[in-house]
Amino acid sequence: MGYQLVWLNGKGMCTMQTTVKLTISLPVELARFIDRFAAQVRRPRSHVFAELVEEKRRETLRESLVEGYQSLARENARFANEALPISAEVWEAEDGEA
Repeated sequence: MGYQLVWLNGKGMCTMQTTVKLTISLPVELARFIDRFAAQVRRPRSHVFAELVEEKRRETLRESLVEGYQSLARENARFANEALPISAEVWEAEDGEA
């Protein structure tokens, strides 16, 4: 990601660019598909690519979150199974004191 110098009220300010220009190579058929799809949705190719990459990013994040929550659930279940006999002993001891 690059920076650009912007003049505002006669003073130079450094701002971060919000887009990056990339050059990619694609198979001809894939490029034709992208061109047809971009024309169909009336968006520039760069917009189509950005949407597809963003969708993949969200999908990857969602998968990572699911995996994390499942791991946490397994850990919590394991902890509960280990703590159950101990808590039963505590309850029995408290019942005996009453």
